[in-house]
Amino acid sequence: MDSKTYTPTEIVAIKNNLSLDIDLGLYLNFVDGGVILSNKIYLDTLKKLDYLLNPKKIVTSKLQMYIVVNKIPKISKNEIIITL
Repeated sequence: MDSKTYTPTEIVAIKNNLSLDIDLGLYLNFVDGGVILSNKIYLDTLKKLDYLLNPKKIVTSKLQMYIVVNKIPKISKNEIIITL
């Protein structure tokens, strides 16, 4: 995620805000001009990251998306199923 180079104080503040997510396995690696994120990232965490980091550009090398629904609808033969 391209954003800016963070000071040590900003890094500690960001890690404190995301401490629960870090405990659940989120990995943050602060580099010059951005942050490298890895592991599972939950939707609420993405909202926090957008607020905390103010990203300019996001690049992914591997993205798996899981969507959980309560009910599975009946699918007719004319409908197309798309897997991500």
